[in-house]
Order: sequence, then structure tokens, then C-alpha cells
Amino acid sequence: MRASMLTPLLLLAACGSKEETITVKNGDGVETKITTEKDGGTTTLSSEKGNIVFKEGAEGASFPAYAPQYPGSEITSSANFTGTGSEGGSGSMVTQTTSDAPDKVMAFYKAKITEAGMKTNMETTTPEGAMMMVGDASGKSGMMITMSKGDDGKTT
Repeated sequence: MRASMLTPLLLLAACGSKEETITVKNGDGVETKITTEKDGGTTTLSSEKGNIVFKEGAEGASFPAYAPQYPGSEITSSANFTGTGSEGGSGSMVTQTTSDAPDKVMAFYKAKITEAGMKTNMETTTPEGAMMMVGDASGKSGMMITMSKGDDGKTT
């Protein structure tokens, strides 16, 4: 699912009703019907192409063995994707917060990824944060790790 499609879907999810269905059309004119259901801290987006489940807090968060939860961090949200993408793959996204600086968090994940034999495909750092794209030897599995300073300047 493209990021440009995600914004209206998240806005729809924020509406007061429990379930709504919309139809979106991509640049090629292909229509996709998407149902949004909100139940407490969970929002589910469903279409014939797959599902995305967003959750507030730690419920539903999962980490691969080579990139565990950062020690002492608080999980603030997660999303799980099933049947999405051109090959029907799956994945997840977890947002966590820590009082440690971005460079310390990056060092932790670099060490874990190196230990697991993963390959760093791209890395960038700025004074405000960092991003790293990682893949396995086969090139079929990977992840992106991003970190940035919080709005308060005290959290990552």
C-alpha cells in the first residue's frame, strides 16, 4: 500500500464511527475497497490485498530475533501487515521511546544486526537521528530502522 493512500485511511480511522468502507483509485485507475474498523486502541484496515492492524501500546508488537526491543524502551504503538505488497508478504512496524541518545540506540542495533550476520545496505546519520536499511544474505528479508530525537529533545 502506498504512503499516499495511507493518509486518507488514517483520517478515516480517526472518525467516530466503528466501521466504514471507502473505495480508493490508484494512478492506473485500479479501485480498491478498504474497510476501516476501530475497536478501542486497535484500528484495522482491510482490503482484498491484505490487512494492516494498528495497535496502541505494546499489545501486538513483535520483534525479529536480530532486532529485539531496545533495553528499557517503552513500546508506544505497533502495526502488523499481512498479505500486502506485490508478493503477498507480511511485516510489522513498532514504535518505541527511550531516554537514550539516537547514536546509542543505533550502536545497539548495529551490534545486534552484525551478530546475526545481516548486511547493512544503507545507513545515514544526522545530528537529529539515523536510519539503517538491513537485509539478509538471500535479499528476501530485511528491515529499516529509523530513530530520531523526540519533540522534547530528551527522548529518542
